[in-house]
Amino acid sequence: MSSTMLERRVGLWRDSADQAEVALGFALSCAISAETDTVRALAESVWGIVDDFEFHDANESLMRRAFVQEIDRGIRILTPLRTEIQLQFEREDPERFLSVFARLAELEASSGVVEPPAAAWSTEARIAYYLAPIDAHGSASRLTAAFVSPPVDEVTAARQWVADLAVAQERFLSDGHLRELTFFRAFRAYQSGDRQAAIAGFRAVLSTGDGVRDRVGAIAAHLHAVMQPYATNAESLVEESIAVSRQLGLTENLVMAQNTLAGRLLRKRDFTRAAQVAEDALAVARTSGSPYLLCFTSVTHIDATWLSLTNDRTTQGPPALADRYVGDLLRLAREYRSLGDFGGSIHAVNSAAGILRDSGRSAEALSLVEDEAPHFGVYADPAELKRIAQTVGSLLRDLAADERSRAHRLLALVDQLKDPDQSWE
Repeated sequence: MSSTMLERRVGLWRDSADQAEVALGFALSCAISAETDTVRALAESVWGIVDDFEFHDANESLMRRAFVQEIDRGIRILTPLRTEIQLQFEREDPERFLSVFARLAELEASSGVVEPPAAAWSTEARIAYYLAPIDAHGSASRLTAAFVSPPVDEVTAARQWVADLAVAQERFLSDGHLRELTFFRAFRAYQSGDRQAAIAGFRAVLSTGDGVRDRVGAIAAHLHAVMQPYATNAESLVEESIAVSRQLGLTENLVMAQNTLAGRLLRKRDFTRAAQVAEDALAVARTSGSPYLLCFTSVTHIDATWLSLTNDRTTQGPPALADRYVGDLLRLAREYRSLGDFGGSIHAVNSAAGILRDSGRSAEALSLVEDEAPHFGVYADPAELKRIAQTVGSLLRDLAADERSRAHRLLALVDQLKDPDQSWE
C-alpha cells in the first residue's frame, strides 16, 4: 500500500473519530499489543481521560475498526497502518509520543506479577522495544540480551520476534546502534532464506565494532560460517565463535557452533577430534535445559562416535553399542517430532538406519525406515530426504529380491515428498 493511500486511510479514520478515540489510537499505535487496562492507563496518564463513559465509548469505537485486531495479549493495530498512525502522532505531538513509550515501559516493568521464565523474557523484550525512542542505548542492549538468551523451548521463534522488534524500531536505533541493527536484519534474512543479504549483513557485523569478540559478533561468526561452509576462513570463524561464546556464556551459540565444527571435522575425516568436539557439545547441552539442543547434539555425538569407532564404516562397531545407538536414535526421532522438528526426526532415523547397515543388518535398516516413513510427510525437509534416499539406495546390494522391490517403492515415495504438495496419506 502506497504512503499516499495510508495517509488517506488514516485521515478517513480521524475524520470519523472523536478526539478520545484518536488519542487511544495514537497510544495503541506505539504498543506491540495492549490490554484494555493498559490503554486505560495511557489515556489517563498521558491525555487526562478519566471519565469512564468517555473512555468506554472511545475504546468500543476503536475496537470496531477494521485495522484493530484482537490477539492473546489484548489488541493491536495492524501494520502498515500502525506505522502511519504512529508517524502522524510523533509529528503532531512529539512530547506525548515519548510519554506514551515511557509509560508503556513503566507499565511492563511494574506489572508486579511473578511470571514463568518465558513470560518474564517476553516482558524484558517488550520493555526493550518501548525504550527505543527514549533510550536507544538501553533498548539496543536489552534487545541483544533478549536475543542471546531466548526461552529454551522456542529459540528460533523467540529470536525471530526480537529481530522483528529491533527492525521495527530502526529509525530510533540507527543512530549509534547500526551494527546491532545490521545483525538483526541479517538474522531475519538468514531465517527467510535470503542468503546474499544474510552473508553481507554478518560480514558487516564482523568487520565493525569488536568483530567476533562480543555477543552479536560470536553469533554472526557462526552463522556466516554456516552459510559459507567452504570459505577459507569458515573453520577459524567457527572456532573463534566457540571460544567467545564460552567466555561470554552464550550457551546456545556455543553448542550450535560446536555441532557445526564437529560436522566439518567429520567431512574432513578427522573422526577422533569430531567425536571429542561432539562430546564437549553434549556436556554443555545437558546443562542448558533445552530439549532441542539436547536432541540435536545427541544425534551429532552418536554420528561422530560411531564413525570414529568404525573408522568411517571400514570396520564393524560393537553389536551391543549398535543396538543401543539405534534405540537412542529412534527415541530422539520421537522427541524431535514432539518438538515439531520433523527434519531433525528424519536425520535421527537416517543415522539409525546407517548404523544397522554398517552392522551388516540392511534388511533391518530397510524395515526401520519403512516403519518411520509415515512421519516423513509431515515436514519434507529436502536435504534430509536426500540423505535418507542415499542411505536406502546404499542398502540395495545387500537385499534379497523382494526387499529390493520394497526399497525401490520407498525411494519412489521419498522422491514424491520432494514435492511439498505430496504426502504419505
